[in-house]
Amino acid sequence: MRLNRLEVPEPVLVAVLAVAAFTIRAWDLGAQSLWFDETYSVFLARLPLAEAWAALLADGVHPPLYYALLRGVIGLGQSEAAVRALSVLAGTLSVVLVYAIGRAWIGRTAAALAGLLLCVSPLHVWYSRDARMYALLMLLSLAAIGTYALLLRRPTSARSTLFVLAHGLAYLTHYFALMVPLVEAIDILARFSRRYRFLRRWTALQALAALPFLGWVVALAGRDAQIFGIGWVPPSAPADLLLTLVNFTVGVLPPMSVYLWIAFAAFLLLALQGLRARWEDPEAKFLVAVWAFGPPVLTFLLSLRRPVYIDRFLIGSLPAVLLLVAAGLASLRRGWRMLFAFVMAAILVV
Repeated sequence: MRLNRLEVPEPVLVAVLAVAAFTIRAWDLGAQSLWFDETYSVFLARLPLAEAWAALLADGVHPPLYYALLRGVIGLGQSEAAVRALSVLAGTLSVVLVYAIGRAWIGRTAAALAGLLLCVSPLHVWYSRDARMYALLMLLSLAAIGTYALLLRRPTSARSTLFVLAHGLAYLTHYFALMVPLVEAIDILARFSRRYRFLRRWTALQALAALPFLGWVVALAGRDAQIFGIGWVPPSAPADLLLTLVNFTVGVLPPMSVYLWIAFAAFLLLALQGLRARWEDPEAKFLVAVWAFGPPVLTFLLSLRRPVYIDRFLIGSLPAVLLLVAAGLASLRRGWRMLFAFVMAAILVV
């Protein structure tokens, strides 16, 4: 019996995914002490406003939104668990949102599978338990792509407002959120003959969303320092693209065992099957493919000139990869899906 024929109320299914995601991310949250980058987050969030602003500008590596939100969180508590709670919340909401997007684009079975895959994703769980901005970046990237699709389907004032809000907040969270409008632009241009009128609306809304970020850019331009603190990023190699996909699926646990390589190959085959599968919204398939592979490839090309290729910067593409895997898995017979789940569980145990 297929999942979408089970008599399980959808709110119950979503609640189960949310509770599971929250439990995995919140379990023993304060057991490990803060690592260097987390202590830097807390340090900035605890500074007086004027000093925090000056420090952010001097550093210039990240826009200010995450630190502003963390400032409110540490007012409620400053333990390891407390300062990581914002990421736990963002990670949990991402699981719910990827289900909602998968439900609209592919179907209920694939949506549940995508939510489950993200729920247990090693990379996502890690950054959902980290007092840094990457879980928030992914949540806002999901929200931005989701509102783009809603607006494309039926433009309304409410959807336009959500579009501006989601994109504007994403840009203030991390510079790599700017990959989102590039993905959307490619999607629009690929069907330009039918979307040229929408392009005008999209451009105007993107301009509104970018206004707060442009204010940040102007502030950066007026600082004394002219170099971002990214000199630690190593030069890129073609193998980085492969390792990113490994990280997005099974997670890199060096040295990689043969079992993990087998699991990775299975995920890759399922993603390719997802590109061949039937989707409830056929046009969303191209958008997801560009969203999954466009940012890593573009970042790799940019890194040939100035190294900026780091997997966590690309975490906004993780949901797209898992949506493709879920679409491929949902297109299989129930027996094959059960076999895949059994094999994955056995490999993880080994």
